[in-house]
Amino acid sequence: MKLIMIASPGKLDRYLEDFTESISRTGIDTRFQSLSELNGNRFPVFWRSPEIKRHESLRKLVKEEKPDVLIFNSSKPRFDFRKVREFFRGRIVVYDMEGPNFPAFDRADKWIQLVDLVVTTSRYSCRKLQTEGYSNVVYLPHGVNPRKFYPEEVSNPVFHRERIFIGRPSPHRIECFESLLNSDLPVTLYGKKWHAVPNLSPGQSAALFPLAENIYGDSLRQAVSGAALFINVQQDQFKDLHTLVNMQVFIVSACRTSLLTEYVEELEELFEPEREISIFRNPEELCEKARFLQKNPATARTMAEAAFQRTLRDHTLDHRAQAFRQLLDAL
Repeated sequence: MKLIMIASPGKLDRYLEDFTESISRTGIDTRFQSLSELNGNRFPVFWRSPEIKRHESLRKLVKEEKPDVLIFNSSKPRFDFRKVREFFRGRIVVYDMEGPNFPAFDRADKWIQLVDLVVTTSRYSCRKLQTEGYSNVVYLPHGVNPRKFYPEEVSNPVFHRERIFIGRPSPHRIECFESLLNSDLPVTLYGKKWHAVPNLSPGQSAALFPLAENIYGDSLRQAVSGAALFINVQQDQFKDLHTLVNMQVFIVSACRTSLLTEYVEELEELFEPEREISIFRNPEELCEKARFLQKNPATARTMAEAAFQRTLRDHTLDHRAQAFRQLLDAL
């Protein structure tokens, strides 16, 4: 079996490249294909739209590589599967990591019956689509490459922090962090966009990461490993749907860092609450549990170790690749 993963490179610290490598270890001949390379020259040519160039490039790739499976991942639809079916007779898989935020799900009737399988990281999206009659939709949570995030000694003192968060600002997140600040539990916020948030309180501004930049790779690992507690708050579009365990949960657990994360329905099947990770459902509970973990550092360390062991046992990318291989074999 030959498989091509078509996606944006470097996404989420090369998550999809790592996942493609894990799939190859199941015995499948794999290739990661950059979506930007299929898009071609970034300067438009008036007689060939980006969509036409993208489909022509894919047609050429299929002719040269002769894959059995094409996997498509993107934050929004990039291909017309009717056109893809004109030149590809193999299996088409859509790998969704956006859940309810994936705009193509709003018009699933236009494309979903043209593909063989939709794999989504959201149980909510899976359930909703299955209820609408689409039986080719399955749920598969994120995983992590532990070799990438295994903790190392944190040599840079700037990364030693009591509580941290990595991600973009939003009204819901600001509300949660303001609640912590008002409870004398400030959070260091990593990401340059926090510096542009209007009307952020002086105390919260003082808790910002001192470098006005986003962090990736080694810096991200050092930041997570150097924290006593990681606070994970959902994006606003997910907070009322309570779905999709984001990658932060697995990365933090792989770094042996204590995690306090907002409730989503998938969490309790992946980790044991209050033994491996701690879960909050509102700002009041967030402050209460953050205070408890601050006063009980030994408990926090024990939970972090339990989550780390659970991640190695159940949640690596190799585990997810094996499950993915079984899905492909069943098509």
